[in-house]
Amino acid sequence: MSGSSQFAKLPEEVRRASRQSVFGELDEDLLGGIWGPGLFMELDQGVKIYRPEESSRIVLLLSGFVRMYYVSESGRQLTIRYIRPGEIMGMMAAIGGP
Repeated sequence: MSGSSQFAKLPEEVRRASRQSVFGELDEDLLGGIWGPGLFMELDQGVKIYRPEESSRIVLLLSGFVRMYYVSESGRQLTIRYIRPGEIMGMMAAIGGP
């Protein structure tokens, strides 16, 4: 199956967010190859989507809002990034490791 037909079969919200992302200028064959084999999840508020001991993954946010943060040994949190729909997270960890 070509990447373009994989892209066309993706849900509209995935196609829309993908076009808003840093990959948005790529043609549909490439986008279908990137997102076609993906896992699509709906998560409740407050759920942790990544922990350092887990394997890295690239995430395309379709809707909602994500706050990335570090937690110190004392329990204090340091926000390092906010992610909005159409934004990518985890790319550096997936390429270079956690």
